[in-house]
Amino acid sequence: PLRYESLYWAMVFPLGMYAMATHRLGLVLEQAWLQPLAQAFMWVSLGAWVLAGLGLAGATGQALRRRARR
Repeated sequence: PLRYESLYWAMVFPLGMYAMATHRLGLVLEQAWLQPLAQAFMWVSLGAWVLAGLGLAGATGQALRRRARR
């Protein structure tokens, strides 16, 4: 089963950095073909960040409910 792990943040952060670095590289080198690649990775990284955030919220909610039952 898919469970939230705090290590997911170590995976999603580089996705955002890759998207931004690709965008900036395209601007510096004046290579327009890099911009669609950067935009695609931006959406992938945004989705990964949202999923990791929802996982964190869900795991926090579960932990609070377990703690309240004690």
